[in-house]
Formats: sequence, structure tokens, C-alpha cells
Amino acid sequence: MGLNALHRRYPFPAENPGVSQFSHGFFRSDNAASLKKACQQTQPRIYLELGCWIGKSMGFVLSEAPRECVAIGIDTWHDESEHPENFEFQDQLYETFVANLWNERDRIVPVRGDTRLCIHEVASLLAEDSVNDPATTVDLVYVDAGHDYDSVLTDLTNLVWLFPRATLVLDDHEPKWGPGVVECVARFEELFGRSYTFDFVDKVGRVPILTPPESGWDSATIAARFGIGPTQVV
Repeated sequence: MGLNALHRRYPFPAENPGVSQFSHGFFRSDNAASLKKACQQTQPRIYLELGCWIGKSMGFVLSEAPRECVAIGIDTWHDESEHPENFEFQDQLYETFVANLWNERDRIVPVRGDTRLCIHEVASLLAEDSVNDPATTVDLVYVDAGHDYDSVLTDLTNLVWLFPRATLVLDDHEPKWGPGVVECVARFEELFGRSYTFDFVDKVGRVPILTPPESGWDSATIAARFGIGPTQVV
């Protein structure tokens, strides 16, 4: 059922890959501030991360979240030239992720694939558990996958539709690194701003927190606001 099925389908490797740990991870103080605040607000039982890279943000969340929190990470773990730096581990992203999070392996479900596709599989399996336990749903999401407008809009639309009570934290809300993120958040705020709470945490607002209404959203309202339902890449 549900979460156990996800664990079985996407098990954390049984053996440490033996590569060196690396702590860069493009994780700054504003990332930590927003995720810490979001963890305090949500006390997540299930944390979803779209775009994990080498696990820096996931490791931080697991250190802040309750011990029973399970982290589900969706990533291709293929370098797609978003990071021009020639890091020595770029051809071993998944192995570095595993090595970095080895001590938390019992709390992690690494889902290898496109976020826009795999999120539907995750939601479907978790829904099996929610029949008996309505609390079995995603509480907190960190969005750090594709940074172009269409990818971010697809991820946000899917999240609002599939996990209407989840708090969303977005990375790279800044013109230099994430112009698509900035544009999409502005559009999202236009559509949902009167219901979602937008917390830009600091003056820069590079890692905003989007908190949904307590009652969440129903599919009819989402379809009316966006004009579309949950999106899948064919």
C-alpha cells in the first residue's frame, strides 16, 4: 500500500556507492531560512522534493523535520548543463546524492525520472494510504527542478491539483538564475494570491514560501483558475 509501495518500487540503494561526499549543493542561508521556517510551520510527515541534485536541501529538511518524516525526491540525476561549473561529480550525481544522505537512507524514497510525470505516480500511490489515513499526504514541497516558465507552471499546477494542502517552497526566485520562476510566481500570485499566503521571508525573496488555505483546493476551482487540469508530459 501507498508509501510502502513507493519504498519497494524506488528503494534507496542497499550499498554505499563509495564516492566522495560533496557539500556544495547550491544551498545558501536563504534556502535554509525558508525551509527551516516551513518545517516549523508544517511539521511534515511527508516531504516532497522536485529536483534534488546531490541532496543538500533534503538533508537539511530531514534535520529540521520530525524524525518520522519521510522524504520523497524526484530527479533525473542527469546533468543538463544548468550548472556550467565543472564539478568532479557531475557524471556521478545520483551516487553523490546517495553518499551524502547515506545516514538518512531509511527515510528517503529516491524516484528517478521527470518531475512532471513521476509526481502523478507518487500521488496515486499515496492516495491508497489516505483512504485509511487522511493525514497520509504531502505536507511540504521544495520546488527546484526545471527553471523555465513552462516547467515551473507545470510543476505548480500539478502540486496544487494533487496536493492542495501542501506548503510550497520555491528556489531561485530571482531574475539572474530563475527568470521563469519569477514570471511563474507572479502568475501564480495573480491566480491564487488572495487564498495562498506568500511569504518572501527576506527582502530579496529568493526562496519564497507559498502556504495554501487551510481547507486546500478542490479540482473544480483549480480547473477554473488555471483553465487546465493536472499536466503530464507525453
